[in-house]
Amino acid sequence: MKRKWCLIISILSVTAVVVVVVDYMNKRQLRDGISCYSQVQYDYVSDKKTVVIHAGIFFLFSNGHGVISYSGTLTDQGSEYTIKRDAEVSYTVSNDSSFLIRTDKLNVAPFDTLPDLLAKKYLYSYIREQNGWTNISVQRNGGNGYLISTNPIPQLLCRFIK
Repeated sequence: MKRKWCLIISILSVTAVVVVVVDYMNKRQLRDGISCYSQVQYDYVSDKKTVVIHAGIFFLFSNGHGVISYSGTLTDQGSEYTIKRDAEVSYTVSNDSSFLIRTDKLNVAPFDTLPDLLAKKYLYSYIREQNGWTNISVQRNGGNGYLISTNPIPQLLCRFIK
């Protein structure tokens, strides 16, 4: 009987250590940086119209600095605009998964045709202006990549780049 209890306690102890080590490694990896890509579609629907953004978003973060590349189209009442912007950013990580991102430099491609009025209405400030910012939550999603959100509801799955 005593042997059973020793075995059960040993198994529970090993399991606890494994869980703590895996959790620590995942959190450390987030702090060290991430590299992932996502395809998204945002539909903004109102009584009068529907605006749709199709975009690819690339995140490359390492040691407090990184790049977010945002490429796609915005369709508004039959008019289609091209979006191609690269934000050079600084970030800090808190709570092991919350990234505060600030844009140090924004590069808007010459062929980006999105008017400022629409950019201000539909894009986050980090991808439309220098000193823009956002706060995102980044959670590991197994071996696939990360779930990224700006609120409690996950917004996108960002797949690992290998």
